[in-house]
Amino acid sequence: MVIEQIREKIKNNKELFYNIVGSVGIKGLAMFVNILTLPAYLNFFEDEKILGVWFAILSIINWILTFDFGIGNGLRNYLVTTIVERDFQKAKTYISSAYLSVGVISVLIGLVGNFIIGEINWNTILNIESNSLSNSVLVLTIRLVFFAILLQLILKLVLSILYSLQKTALSNSISLISNICILIFITFYDGNDIIYNLKSIAVVYILAVNIPLFFATVFVFMRPLKESKPSLNFYDYSYSKKIIKLGSYFLVIQLTLLLINSSNQIIISYLFSPEDVVAFEAYYRLFSIFITFFSLLTIPIWSSVTKAYIENRIDWIRKIYSYLNYVALLVGVFSFILVSILQGIIDFWLGNNSIEINVYTAFSFSVYTTIMVFVYSSTCIANGISQLKPQLYCNISAATLKIPLCFLLANVLNDWNSVMIANILIMIPCVLIQPIALIKILKKKTIDIKPNFGS
Repeated sequence: MVIEQIREKIKNNKELFYNIVGSVGIKGLAMFVNILTLPAYLNFFEDEKILGVWFAILSIINWILTFDFGIGNGLRNYLVTTIVERDFQKAKTYISSAYLSVGVISVLIGLVGNFIIGEINWNTILNIESNSLSNSVLVLTIRLVFFAILLQLILKLVLSILYSLQKTALSNSISLISNICILIFITFYDGNDIIYNLKSIAVVYILAVNIPLFFATVFVFMRPLKESKPSLNFYDYSYSKKIIKLGSYFLVIQLTLLLINSSNQIIISYLFSPEDVVAFEAYYRLFSIFITFFSLLTIPIWSSVTKAYIENRIDWIRKIYSYLNYVALLVGVFSFILVSILQGIIDFWLGNNSIEINVYTAFSFSVYTTIMVFVYSSTCIANGISQLKPQLYCNISAATLKIPLCFLLANVLNDWNSVMIANILIMIPCVLIQPIALIKILKKKTIDIKPNFGS
């Protein structure tokens, strides 16, 4: 009986089910690759301080990816509507307007950013002596990664398009290919000069993150959306305005999440040392497996919720939200179980480069992981129905408190784990307020469907 019920649910949600299964398989492999990357990096750089600098550079430059004014996420929600209606000409206008808008933004960011990079003393920012890495080497490396990010800013629009097409597994495979390319390089490249290695990995990063995106773009506009490939003649300012209006909500949310989640490495490097960034990465990469696994569920569900929202299938959305919360609870339990076996995993994983596990630090990571999966459960549904204001206000508050709280706790505790404790404290309101607001909305028998998601 139970098996028959499961089969029936799969049959009724076939596309969503295959997307989730495909994503889990691909992302599972991606997580395995990510686990292998850290020990490979340790052998590649040898000096942990230089490796810490590389991780900090990536965390800083990746901030640029959010400066697309949320156009990718705005395009994603609007494209679902046009695909459901099979209005490919309208889709072409949305896509053309989005690509041109992001292209202009990339050029402007490139001109300003290239100048600013050359004017900053990166040795001070990254807390590394000039006799270990000169500022000129740091500037060159950062400019190379910056160029990679600018290309990615344009090319990554294809990911939003794939999500709209309910091809989540294909979208996830792109980052997997990129990570495999980087892993192959750092594993087999035999270089003895640390500075040359730093420059080389920056060049490889440019190719590894952008070439798969380029081929995915070619595939999308030669096959499923061949009638909607971007064209300058189809640019429409009003469509750009609509996308950016909805995207502006996502942009602020992205920026706040970036400050919350992607500033840890640079804060730890600045307040403590680059070596501590490597220790943070060891904990983070293992515990982030749980968050990554949960995101595999939320990514395809987001677009499916948008489709259900358009069709006014509110009961289905309520059920999906309940399932997500059950899974979040299970993920939280497993993250706490990991604490008890973490030292053995770290020793096996890093071998001679292993670190001694601090139980309190591991516990703080499990608490943070549990909070975040419950936050992602509610924000997935909220993003799908474009009810963004509670999330927006919570994230702004959390991002505002992040850095002052990190500095305060660092002075009190004098340990880099103070950064994780700060992360926990700032996210507690988010795990309470967003679900309350969402449940209130979902209790309604129907939700007013508005063509402008951003309104």
